[in-house]
Amino acid sequence: MQLATLFRPRVTRTLARAEIRLFNNIYFARELEEFHGSEVHVAYDIHDVSKVWVYLPDGRLLATAEVNGNSRHYFPVPVVEQARQKRAQGRLDRLDTKREEVLAELNGAPALTAAEASTVVIGGRIVQPEAVLAQRHAQIEAAEVVEPAVLPAGVSAIAPKAPTRSRSERTAEENYLEWAAIGAALDRGEGIAAGDARFHKSWPTSAQGTTWFKKTAASRAA
Repeated sequence: MQLATLFRPRVTRTLARAEIRLFNNIYFARELEEFHGSEVHVAYDIHDVSKVWVYLPDGRLLATAEVNGNSRHYFPVPVVEQARQKRAQGRLDRLDTKREEVLAELNGAPALTAAEASTVVIGGRIVQPEAVLAQRHAQIEAAEVVEPAVLPAGVSAIAPKAPTRSRSERTAEENYLEWAAIGAALDRGEGIAAGDARFHKSWPTSAQGTTWFKKTAASRAA
């Protein structure tokens, strides 16, 4: 029992009318009334919060305080359970946000506002997806060859410009910039080519895309 006492976690609290508030629970002990306003050390068990142990700063045990009926909960909630509830609530909040985005998309509104999709940060460098998308459109237009119905006599067709590198030949950063630009266009409700749509859907799970996202995540964590 002495060993268990040594390893219980402790926090500092100020007594108020023989009550101690800890982890949304209220504890009470009649012996604490004369120490109103005093600062004490409170030891607790993370698996059983039906009571706490109250000590003076010099280590003397004042009392064992029991859960008061005025507590927020009818039954004391262990610390580990409170943490579990907090995580669950956070996940529910994120689901609600995602649900609102899906409903907004279904009703014709973009899932994200233009301000949120206006910039992408890569390795500390700010990239404008709109600029990347405009460059991509310009490249597509330059690569297109419009053959005239009738060519003047003695005039040969102008040779088309050499096509840009294929996605398989590009670096991961180049493909990511295009992927981000296509995503920004989708968020704004713009129409995109079928090939661009397939690329936007499949690249994050490709070997190159997976490696890129892992690398950037590790860089941000560092």
